[in-house]
Amino acid sequence: MNKRLSALTIAAAATFALPAVADETMTSNDVDFFYAEIEGGFAFFDGAGVGLVHVLTPSDEIVSAAADTGWSGTVTLGHVSIENGILNGFVDRAEMWFTYSDQGKDTITDVVTLAFLPSSINDGNNNYSQTANDYAASVERDYFEVGARFQHYADQNASDKMIWGLEPFVGFMNESTRAFPTNSPTQFRVSELDATLAGVLLSFEGEWHVHDRTVWFARAAAGGYFGEADATVAFDVAVNPDGASRSFGGFRGQLALGLTQHLTARTAVSLVGRLDYFSDVPLINFAENTPPERNRIDTDGLVELFVGVNFKYVFAGTYQ
Repeated sequence: MNKRLSALTIAAAATFALPAVADETMTSNDVDFFYAEIEGGFAFFDGAGVGLVHVLTPSDEIVSAAADTGWSGTVTLGHVSIENGILNGFVDRAEMWFTYSDQGKDTITDVVTLAFLPSSINDGNNNYSQTANDYAASVERDYFEVGARFQHYADQNASDKMIWGLEPFVGFMNESTRAFPTNSPTQFRVSELDATLAGVLLSFEGEWHVHDRTVWFARAAAGGYFGEADATVAFDVAVNPDGASRSFGGFRGQLALGLTQHLTARTAVSLVGRLDYFSDVPLINFAENTPPERNRIDTDGLVELFVGVNFKYVFAGTYQ
């Protein structure tokens, strides 16, 4: 996986650098420029709930938690070359992005009056005799992504543009969980999960001017990915940590809408709303993982709703 990440980074960086010597030969009609974007805002997450407590009475209710409120930030380096083209003219716009999402931390306390612990006595039917009051549990998750975007304009000379492209990406996810009775903190269950995702999206974007310096834009993208997940799970001080691993794959889809205001010829600010969906992300589900399968990695869907601001600056080339 690290080899794929290195190859992606080198290829994307080389793409941005290819026409850098074009400044001396540009005419007034050329559009060939480099830019940087910084984007940040609030993010709300739904799904991928981790089962932390399994209630034995009065029913088999599962109490779960999910990292549901956080923030996300992205740094983008881009290159547009309409007249000269990128990669033999097949690409009009190329971008490389780095995104970090803090998906927050969800903590539950005093949730049940009866729950099993890893040190409880099992009667052979997954019934546990030990009770615990004031159960505390938490889950925390974050995600880092690096990707490249290679796009082509349907009509290079149109002021309102339709754009399509391919977007390979690699993502890194970390999830930490902890659960224990507050009156016996040495009897705990904790896990640390790390996963790597790699995939590609097919994207379609549109830009429509509502004023000379004001532009609406919309985006839709869909594709697939595969990944590997590894986890360590510890069950109180008397039990050695268990290990788990799993290969997985899934579908990813994105929808975005925004409004851009060009402040000067080289600066712009945008309001952005984006919906990002992963059909399968890995997680440790304590409530389902009773011995001997207590270290099994499950998957669940995850939806991110992002609302934020994007700042763009053109730092080189001819910009029209």
